[in-house]
Amino acid sequence: MAEAEQVHISTYPPLWPTRDPGSAGKTCGPENAIRIRAGAHSFEAKVFNVVV
Repeated sequence: MAEAEQVHISTYPPLWPTRDPGSAGKTCGPENAIRIRAGAHSFEAKVFNVVV
């Protein structure tokens, strides 16, 4: 944020599962944490965020 970026690219380890087999229908998990974190950074830094 201190470098006045306009676009931020977020990358996360590919080892995280996209869905835990034991969490049938639950909304918490790594994909939700990524969504919240990316959204918070976009809002705070006033930038576009691309999540890869």
